Amino acid sequence: MRRIVYKRVMEETKNCCVCQGRARGLTCVRCSGAVCKNCAHFISADDFPLAVACGETVPDGTFCHGCFLAEVDSALLAYQAAVKAAEDVFVYYRTEAKESYFIRRTERPLKTTETDDRTKAMLQLAYLTAKAGYNCLVDVQLNSKKKITQGYQKSFWSAIGIPAQVDPVQIQNRSRPS
Repeated sequence: MRRIVYKRVMEETKNCCVCQGRARGLTCVRCSGAVCKNCAHFISADDFPLAVACGETVPDGTFCHGCFLAEVDSALLAYQAAVKAAEDVFVYYRTEAKESYFIRRTERPLKTTETDDRTKAMLQLAYLTAKAGYNCLVDVQLNSKKKITQGYQKSFWSAIGIPAQVDPVQIQNRSRPS
């Protein structure tokens, strides 16, 4: 009887470019260096949901710590600042013309793509406004479109609004009852 002996083939292991430990299978997207699981930063499009919905390009993949600090960290902080500013945007709907007559409408209107939720459409519009450097939306109009497929009905929402820059103190003074 013949015995077959299998030799275990050692896979080539590389050292992590951050901690010099064993790195198996993970490489940095930017510098192509080997990275261990403990040192790797995993970034996906789910970390930037509003930016992806608005059609912006975002970093995606596995990054070593140095490349994360150089490329992704600043983009992530800028995104979080824009989302925070989007939450503080003043919104005046088209039906509130009497309250917003004093606001200058000099910019072109911003539009969002169709989303499946009304609040998502409004948040995308506020994100685009904050990203452009404005703090107010005037003449906002939310539109819904119903699509019927195979007997099921679903609504898709889009939003249009004009960005403007206003002084928050003036807005608060005008909104107080006299």
